[in-house]
Amino acid sequence: MLQGPTMDPRIASELLLRLPHLHLRMAEHSRRAQAMADMLAELGAKVLYPGLPGHKQHDVLTRLLNPGYGYGGLIGIDMGTAVKAEALMERLQNRHGFGLMAVSLGYADTLMSLSAASTSSEMDQADLEAAEISTGYVRMSVGITGSLPQRLAQLQEAYTFVTNWNGMPPYRATKVRRQANGMMMEVLSWPSSGPQEDAGPQEPDSEADNILLPEAAEIVAAACAASQALLCKTKGPLGAHEGAIRPASSQTTSNTLICTDTAASSHASASRLRPSPGLEDCLERPVKYRRLDDETHVVYTPLGTFG
Repeated sequence: MLQGPTMDPRIASELLLRLPHLHLRMAEHSRRAQAMADMLAELGAKVLYPGLPGHKQHDVLTRLLNPGYGYGGLIGIDMGTAVKAEALMERLQNRHGFGLMAVSLGYADTLMSLSAASTSSEMDQADLEAAEISTGYVRMSVGITGSLPQRLAQLQEAYTFVTNWNGMPPYRATKVRRQANGMMMEVLSWPSSGPQEDAGPQEPDSEADNILLPEAAEIVAAACAASQALLCKTKGPLGAHEGAIRPASSQTTSNTLICTDTAASSHASASRLRPSPGLEDCLERPVKYRRLDDETHVVYTPLGTFG
């Protein structure tokens, strides 16, 4: 209907290329979705998948499905709250490369979305409740990339992590990388319990005390853009200092932050930090970091809020 009476030649060619192996892909989508749903159910998750015997339409779909193609590739995971749902999706996407946070029903990679805030956002609360769509309902379209054991391990780790911390871990990990123009820019960000979860067996934890100014201010500025607030404590050639850092405003760039620390602010030309009031409600935990190479760091910023 959208293409008119004659299909576009390019689209027709793409369909012809993909149709011969459609049955193989659909069978694999279903196989992986079933394995993930079974594992989540064993972990005690509130998971909705018609391949589970407890699903209210399991018997209906069992009668209707084509043998060998399973129960489809769509899984619903009710995390209870939007905070926990978003933490799950962020950790899966940005720490593990498990899939993508995107609104769609199918792709080679796994796609994840928060239904109440995306495809069903136009529904009022009564309709959402009638449809059994909670604010923490994650719709997952299971892909076929990566090995199944790898994806199962990633999903188990992320779900366990989020439930153990109740969606509120103490740190936010942000990978930052120096660009060609010299600026440190955020690459990926995810909820974290700190550098110990990423350290190798022989790698000790390191803290921002080891970052020398002005590099400290620049790296932390780029890393903290995703954090609500933090109390930064560093030590460099100018001596020990501390300051509250938070995003300046919605109009500023992603690595522009406010800093109460006069020492770090002295390097404003490199990091674009400037003074701001309001320290009393910050969490007093130090920024920590791991150096991956000369251009890339993972910075762990303590999560907190300003009053």
